[in-house]
Amino acid sequence: MQITEIVTKVVVTLEHEDSRSKAEKLLAKAEQICIVSNSLTAAERLEVEIIIRK
Repeated sequence: MQITEIVTKVVVTLEHEDSRSKAEKLLAKAEQICIVSNSLTAAERLEVEIIIRK
């Protein structure tokens, strides 16, 4: 058996819309430097949902 794709689904809840840009940048950086995902040979996909709490 071989794993061909790994999908990571992330839900981030923010208090203010102003924080969205920073959250997106932090998620992108985390994806780049993740030791676990960088050591895998399978294709990777990050699905992000950002919720603004009202």
